[in-house]
Amino acid sequence: MLNPTDITTYQRSSNAAAGYCAACTKPLNGEIYFCDECAHEAYVETDPHGVMHDEEAEKAVQES
Repeated sequence: MLNPTDITTYQRSSNAAAGYCAACTKPLNGEIYFCDECAHEAYVETDPHGVMHDEEAEKAVQES
């Protein structure tokens, strides 16, 4: 029996192999696995010094 972590990993791998963002399932072009918005959110969440406010996050997404 698969546990929830295994199921999530399988679904993300399948989405990435099919050309969709692994987090939100938007269609992607080329050999990338995350759309810009999801990659930006993941970076901010994992960066211990990356405290951003809503205005800064919106500006960063618009610039990319």
